[in-house]
Amino acid sequence: MGDKVSVDLFAAGDTISVSGTSRASASRASSSGTTSARRRHPRLDVPPGPGSIGASAWPSRTLKGNEGGRAHGAEKVTVRNVEVVRVDAATTC
Repeated sequence: MGDKVSVDLFAAGDTISVSGTSRASASRASSSGTTSARRRHPRLDVPPGPGSIGASAWPSRTLKGNEGGRAHGAEKVTVRNVEVVRVDAATTC
């Protein structure tokens, strides 16, 4: 981990696995199938936001299991069977 890899290890036509960290996103509108007001009622005066996640009068709370928005990404992702098309050692840093 963290080792430098030389391009001399690869040849055109090789199949490799590439691992890295996915990009993180701090905001996510919903995670449990809720919809935004903009999608239900596409008017300009309705601000985009999460839809309803609970009842209004009874039980007057959000039930267990209903989740709000949360951050996603920043996790390890591996793409397998990536084919090396060309190796150019002259332009590699």
